[in-house]
Amino acid sequence: MIDLRGSTGEECTRNIRNFRPMMPTAAIFGAKIDPVILEIPESYYAKEVRWFESEQEALTWLREQ
Repeated sequence: MIDLRGSTGEECTRNIRNFRPMMPTAAIFGAKIDPVILEIPESYYAKEVRWFESEQEALTWLREQ
């Protein structure tokens, strides 16, 4: 789980784009980001990464993985 509270979406966008291909399965919440930056071409090593409005939604999704 990645907590972006206290950050701005713009501030996080560049870093997420750079690290997205190697990120583990993750739920992101806290800062408003464009979910499009989480999309990468299908690959055998890419893990699912999603953005959520709240910490509770992120936790629920992670528990179901």
